[in-house]
Amino acid sequence: MRVAKENYGVGILGCGTLGRLIAEGVKSGLAGGYRVKGTFDEFSPDKAKLLAEDMGASFCTTLDQLLLLQCDYIVEAANIKALKAVAAKCLTGGSNLVALSTGAFADERFFEDLSRVARTQLKNVHIPSGALGGFDLARAAAAAGELSVTMTTEKPPRALSGAPALTGRELSATRRELVFHGTGREAVTGFPQNVNVVASLGLATVGLDNIVMEIYS
Repeated sequence: MRVAKENYGVGILGCGTLGRLIAEGVKSGLAGGYRVKGTFDEFSPDKAKLLAEDMGASFCTTLDQLLLLQCDYIVEAANIKALKAVAAKCLTGGSNLVALSTGAFADERFFEDLSRVARTQLKNVHIPSGALGGFDLARAAAAAGELSVTMTTEKPPRALSGAPALTGRELSATRRELVFHGTGREAVTGFPQNVNVVASLGLATVGLDNIVMEIYS
């Protein structure tokens, strides 16, 4: 049995609704012996500052400042673009990384490069299950072989607004409609803000190219 540290330090990168929920969960003790050490949000510094004040943490105006805090874990709660920009630097800076924008891993080059950095630095990239529970069961099913995976999700029209796959298309405000049917990788490309969880599911099971994805508005 491994004895856990009394107080792991956590950095929050991305301080919107999700980042705040995670920080509040850490502060409440839901994660165990963890505390928020610092916050950073390049595009919403006001939110990062307020969150730092609420958490009793350091407000960081740059990623380098966050890395100087030597957090045990940095939780990325921003977006795919931000994760790609900071992931390797978090690992080389001495922190393990919890990546929420897992759609970034649909980019095979990024996935391979980050895996190599993690091995070199002896750090971990943690991929949370997010909206899907039971990843241990899914991994066990994948190990048994002969597994097929289909994921169906429903989103309100406003949540899908701006998705690259829907450019020029107006969604009904009252009618349920199928807006996408394809592979998990195609879904992440077409809906980068909406279906990160399918990337996590792909990594846990049969791979993004072998998942059938349906998205309904």
